[in-house]
Amino acid sequence: MRNIKSLSSAENKLKKIYKKSAYEMILEQLKELIINGDFSPGQKLPGERVLSQRFQSSRTSVRIALKLLEFMKLIEIKPGKGIFVISNNTSIGHYKQFEWLRKLKQHPLMDLIEARKGIEPYMAELAAEYATAKDISKMEKELESMKLSIKNQKYGIEEASCFHELIFSASGNLILCQIGKSLKSLMYESKKISMTEGNRASQSLKEHQNILYAVKKHDKNLARQTMLKHLNNVEKNLKNKGILV
Repeated sequence: MRNIKSLSSAENKLKKIYKKSAYEMILEQLKELIINGDFSPGQKLPGERVLSQRFQSSRTSVRIALKLLEFMKLIEIKPGKGIFVISNNTSIGHYKQFEWLRKLKQHPLMDLIEARKGIEPYMAELAAEYATAKDISKMEKELESMKLSIKNQKYGIEEASCFHELIFSASGNLILCQIGKSLKSLMYESKKISMTEGNRASQSLKEHQNILYAVKKHDKNLARQTMLKHLNNVEKNLKNKGILV
């Protein structure tokens, strides 16, 4: 009997294995080479095509890894000139820029998407029922700011995150608001990956405008549907890029 109990206890400690995406493996290699000084500050890195050949991976995966390194302030991508290392600083202050990546490692993106699909459509439904004129006005202003940000090639990441926070708030449910706040930092950082490629930012703006339309009409069913459609598109976009496997 003790052996059976011991086996059961051990089985409970087994955890789900997450397959790493190609961009994650490329990111880890380049980050390590930069931090270790193999690529020094000021040095020009090989271009996307060459890196793609060396890693035997798609250029999309290479491009995503490079964008993340740029967000980490380790490289600078200069259009028409190349990719340059700007830092290999591993001080505590600088390392905080990697905090969001550690969060995503602890909470894989698929888990985040599933959590959002389970929570946010209902929050949108509640927002459609309870949103005040003041709530709606704030949402409208946020999407106008998002539109301007995209026009200035800044992707509208901050504004999109704030719009979702306003949906949380307008739901009027204090428990769901707290859950929404706990998701916000992960949502913001994941948007850095999903909204900085192609025309996804413009598509995202349209989806947010559709959600707002439903909330303004106080149409609960439409609000739920448009939010779920938005999250399905987020998932589809990440899968198309090879970020979700």
